[in-house]
Amino acid sequence: MLHIIIGIIVSLPVFANLHLAPPSFKYRDSKAVFIDITKAQYDIKYYPSKLTSRVKTTWIFNIQEEGYPLFDFVPSRMGIRVNGVAARFTKLDSPDGVTDYKVVNKKLLPGEHKLEIWTKVKRGTSYGFKSVNSGFFIKDLKEKKFLEKYVPANLEYDQYPMTFKVKVYSSYKHKIVANAKITENAWNDYTVEYPEYYSSSAVYFHLFKQGKYWWINKTFTSKDGREIPVTIYTKWFIKADPFLAKAREYFRELEKDYGPWPHKQLIIYGMSIRGGMEYPGATATSLRSLGHEMFHSYFAKGVTPANGNSGWMDEGLASWRDNGYQTLSHPGFDAFNLGAHSVYKRNTDDNSYKIGRAFFGFLNSKLDLKSTLKSYFDKYKHSLVTTQTMINYFEKHTGLNLEGDFNQYVLNKDQTVNNESSRENIHHPKLSDEEVEEIL
Repeated sequence: MLHIIIGIIVSLPVFANLHLAPPSFKYRDSKAVFIDITKAQYDIKYYPSKLTSRVKTTWIFNIQEEGYPLFDFVPSRMGIRVNGVAARFTKLDSPDGVTDYKVVNKKLLPGEHKLEIWTKVKRGTSYGFKSVNSGFFIKDLKEKKFLEKYVPANLEYDQYPMTFKVKVYSSYKHKIVANAKITENAWNDYTVEYPEYYSSSAVYFHLFKQGKYWWINKTFTSKDGREIPVTIYTKWFIKADPFLAKAREYFRELEKDYGPWPHKQLIIYGMSIRGGMEYPGATATSLRSLGHEMFHSYFAKGVTPANGNSGWMDEGLASWRDNGYQTLSHPGFDAFNLGAHSVYKRNTDDNSYKIGRAFFGFLNSKLDLKSTLKSYFDKYKHSLVTTQTMINYFEKHTGLNLEGDFNQYVLNKDQTVNNESSRENIHHPKLSDEEVEEIL
């Protein structure tokens, strides 16, 4: 009898991340339900001579209740097949209208399913003579700017292994830089394998004609003895050496404060544009923002927010670090709402830098925040977290009652109108889509 019970348990689908998803909601004769992807493959083919690309996305996913599965892809042209049968999709607003998704118009039973999607890569892609540049560069202050901007993806609450099978049909050699394992199968034929703890905000993917950039390849020795490969590349008019010197400085600082570098590599795309953006063990950044972005390899892409209501923590912490880890007797404001917005909100609050920084400075007057963050990071490395995760851990670790402070200063639901203006942050400026495209 025992072996039968064990067999039933093993055969049940594992809904690893669905507890972090927003609530399902009414749709047609049932519900629109969020999915848990267990395996994802993207077959991407670039045809420079035709100025086009094609992508086939294949997902194995689970749902835990009957309904119509939700996912996202910003462009609206695609063909889909569910469990081998052609299907249709619809754009669907969240119940409160703060965002929208794509919903598959086929009601499914709980359990495991297969979804195939045929699309093109248009955003983040430009073509030259027999060559292509393609980069999946993200932003977090506006919604729908993660992987879903380029190829179909799940929301940020989900972690799953992703494999990109990439082919470039060109006589010119192309190169891929990615925070992943890259295997060259043949001429312009690559397999890129991303770890299972990555989400839609984690993928660093940059494809271009070989010879386009200046390179520095080094290794940094981590305090745990690992040799971390460091790749720095820049356009011809930007010096790479200053990025290397600063990266070494910040690497030592961060390892001293928070422990061994949490990723298998460090990739730095050194740019001349304002600000930067972070990925696990990678960043596309200006020199001025390099320290801010490398910090995010610990808090944002080492311990990762599960939704838009949780992103304030990482920007607040990074800004607290940028400002010299201040200690404040009072945050300087009476109440604020950074992370108690709609459960369907998908982007980080613009005020997270200044308000979050001040709140963590205030929190530092009550506890040794850097020491607490180090142990918090050790526990939740490569995991998704919410604001409540931080509250629960901080209270247990310190023995202090902190939930009231969080609720008043950063989770104040009664604060429908915030007084602070959302000034642009120097490290994460509000770049236009055209400016992001120029990164290529």
